[in-house]
Amino acid sequence: MGADPNYKADISQLGVDIEEVRLSFINELDKSHISSLQVKSNIMCFVLQSGILFVIDLDKPSKVHKYPIPLLNGGGKKPIELLIRIWLSPNGSLLFLKTNLSNYYVCDVNTLLEENDQKPTRALLFQVASLSKNNYDINSLEWCNDASFLCGSKDGHVSFVDVPNGDLLKLSNLSVTTVLKLINKLMVYCGINKKNKPYIECIIVSDSNIMYWGNIDSDNPIRSLKNRKVPEEKEQFDKLSANTTNKFSTYEDRFSWVTANGVVFGRTGDDIDQEYKTFTNSNRKILLDANLFLNVELTERQKIINDIIMTDFYLILQRDTLITVINRLTNEIVYEEELLLNESENIIGLTADHSQEVPTYWCYSNLHVYEITISNKSHSVWKILCKQNKFNTAQSLLDINNMEKDMIMHNKGDFLFENGNFFDAATSYGNSSYSSFGSIALKFLESDDDIDPLQEYLSVKLKKIPSTKESQKLLLTSWILWTYLKKLNIVDEKIASEKSSVLLTKLKEDKEIIKSELNTFLSEYAFSLDKKIVLQLLLSQNRQDELLFYAKLISDFEFILNYWIKKEKWYEAQKSLLNITDVKQIYEHASLLLLKIPDSLIKTWMKIDKIDYVKLIPSLLTYYSHYMKTPVIDNTTNQQKENYALTYLLWCIKNYTVTKTIVYNTAIYMMISTFNDDILDNSYQETIINFMTEHENRFDINFVLRLSLKFKTIIVSIYLYSKLKLYEAAVNLALENNLIEFAKDVVNNIGSENDMTELETSSNDKLCQKLYLKIAKKVLFDETNNHDLKTNINNILRETNGILTIKELLPLFKEFTTIANLKDQIIKSLELHGKSMSQITQNIKSSMIMKEELLQDMEYFQERYMTLEPGVSCDVCQKILQDQRFYVFPCSHNFHERCIKDSILDSNEIILKSKIENIERKLNRENNKVRKMTLNKEMNKLLSTKCCLCSDININKIESYVLDMNNTEESMKWII
Repeated sequence: MGADPNYKADISQLGVDIEEVRLSFINELDKSHISSLQVKSNIMCFVLQSGILFVIDLDKPSKVHKYPIPLLNGGGKKPIELLIRIWLSPNGSLLFLKTNLSNYYVCDVNTLLEENDQKPTRALLFQVASLSKNNYDINSLEWCNDASFLCGSKDGHVSFVDVPNGDLLKLSNLSVTTVLKLINKLMVYCGINKKNKPYIECIIVSDSNIMYWGNIDSDNPIRSLKNRKVPEEKEQFDKLSANTTNKFSTYEDRFSWVTANGVVFGRTGDDIDQEYKTFTNSNRKILLDANLFLNVELTERQKIINDIIMTDFYLILQRDTLITVINRLTNEIVYEEELLLNESENIIGLTADHSQEVPTYWCYSNLHVYEITISNKSHSVWKILCKQNKFNTAQSLLDINNMEKDMIMHNKGDFLFENGNFFDAATSYGNSSYSSFGSIALKFLESDDDIDPLQEYLSVKLKKIPSTKESQKLLLTSWILWTYLKKLNIVDEKIASEKSSVLLTKLKEDKEIIKSELNTFLSEYAFSLDKKIVLQLLLSQNRQDELLFYAKLISDFEFILNYWIKKEKWYEAQKSLLNITDVKQIYEHASLLLLKIPDSLIKTWMKIDKIDYVKLIPSLLTYYSHYMKTPVIDNTTNQQKENYALTYLLWCIKNYTVTKTIVYNTAIYMMISTFNDDILDNSYQETIINFMTEHENRFDINFVLRLSLKFKTIIVSIYLYSKLKLYEAAVNLALENNLIEFAKDVVNNIGSENDMTELETSSNDKLCQKLYLKIAKKVLFDETNNHDLKTNINNILRETNGILTIKELLPLFKEFTTIANLKDQIIKSLELHGKSMSQITQNIKSSMIMKEELLQDMEYFQERYMTLEPGVSCDVCQKILQDQRFYVFPCSHNFHERCIKDSILDSNEIILKSKIENIERKLNRENNKVRKMTLNKEMNKLLSTKCCLCSDININKIESYVLDMNNTEESMKWII
């Protein structure tokens, strides 16, 4: 429950007095004892066990009205029938009486008070025969109004008794209606909140259960309770073993119940603000939210609670001779007094009259009556105004300090909150510093589904916080953002369930208003909010528009990029690249986007000048790998599908001064590996050769040669062999593939350099002769050649320009070849033979040496290698690499042996770490040199398994607190 306007400052000055009411003039007290007492509407009624009723109008206390109740008397000294309990109606007009024999009477108190003497002239007492006949053992009674009541019996029956129009003459035949029967639930007590006529709220308690029904017809609750046998709420507590005079009490909308563990108390009804005329419509749980005062908090705990009554702010307990007053707002014992009684005197119970402007409270024993007076000391004017709920008037008072203003605003907020005016309450609370921020915010969170009041409270608080209090502003702005999201969720739920088109249109308009307000808030406090909290909240609530709006406000295009990627909105993600400031994000997502939207993506890349195209090569190769897994020829157009990775590389080469060999290597690799001789003709290879010619010396020729051989781009391989001066390999490859003309071109281009030495020229001539012989052999005996042998011989000798003569060709011919085909050439050859024999012999020797060297070069160039720039450093310690033993990986990362070993051991690569540690232990123990060499080889193999920077070795998840909570100074910044 919310704070009461009469807050604890009033209670601390509580005054309690217990005074005995002088009844010495009632002589009957000497012979019989008081059995029950009630005070209502300033009318006091009490009865003696002997059967005498006394009625006193407390406005005229000197006048005592006495009326004898006829009881059964067995003729002995002790009567058989005794009066044991009375219940007075709220207006004091009717008195219900019970005897020990379960006989029940109703007394007309008004008529009794109207009589001038003690012997009335008309009947005042009527027996309720229907109750007596059915042996009802009533132990509790609660008036629904001034002429009807609910009563509970010890056998678990709850019954309704009504006097139609107050006609007492009908009581003798009055029917009693049982509205509830609680099986095995004895000692039923009924409590009714009558504040909200024509409806009441009913609470029924048994020994261990308390049940609640709301909106019961106050004039006739029979139908409501019979039709609703299951209560709206039900709670169970430990059974109270000892008997009490009364274990249940109500006051207006408040109730209290004595249980084995203590006193359960709460409230059910609504309050009305006298100044603002607002009501509280709370959906809270009545019983579940009830408070509990534990017995262990009482002094002299061995004394059980015999009776209990409630005041506006207190519980008054009677435990034997001990009177205890408890502040029900704070659960504090504010007063306690032991009554001094005679030896024959026993306290019976308590009663209260709440009808007076100043309620009166009474305690009575078998011999005396005591009045309990509760009073407070005078307070200042503003406190009185707050008590009267006139907060605006209190605020207008002069000479009140800031603390008092705070208290007025807080009390005003309490009052408005309790009466359902949560929005205005939020404004009042926001302008007060009396209560803690968290407690007020929690009240709004628990009070109602409407989030506007909480948002208003937070907003008012935010405006009052100085700009220097950054931590507080961050907390408040984050919370306000949450309220906006809560409001959007509520309206979305309504839209989803609304079927009316008119209401649906209105809800959508409301949603747009909320979104507009949220965007305004985000714009105003964009840099006061915590970026991570805002993005997380908006993301978790799936608020895409607001999420992107805020991300653009703070220029967090990295988040926008990642958001669209997670949503698989590839084109939106590609557009966000144009605003990215951290190009690492471009590299990180390049592979995925290139696979999804290659055409659009490379066009975007072409617009971003700060991109390092070399860092995109891994992604381009990933795309290319996927590209090669699908048919590269479009079946519809019979044309090769565009390779967007190659397109981008060629664009970069054309538009930038590209010096990195890897770029050219990658481009040529894509050109070569795409070749398919079943589909593409030689012109495609010519295109590759033209590219290499244009960018000569910018690519790794050995790498490209291996590629061309692997993918059988023969013409490219012939070209590259020639560039490497591996002419024999080039001719052999051409002849193997029947490319005679290409073989001739290779030989014709040998020695085309102008600055060759004489020795080089001689060596080249011999090589040309050798290669021409290979070509001649292929030509002469090629079955596809349509020329005759003589023509072929003449063509060969002519094309070689004297390098070959007939004597070199003779060994090639078969035995049956006729001399006529060779005569002319043999004659010419014999003429030259003598002159060139010595030179030829020398050339042959030189050629053999060159051949061996070329073969060795070919083997060497088949091996892969990597070039390190001078002064390159270790990627871990950043020190010069070459001054220690080091490793170089294909990914271009370089490490000292010690550095890569430490990196792996510091990682979470458990298996690899275990193997390395195991080998190190063995090396430390091993003395055998051979065995040590073997272990070192194993260690070398493990360390070179994978790069410790760009492999999964480097994957690690780091978790830490955002704030150092041990830093008191930093933590204090977050306190509002």
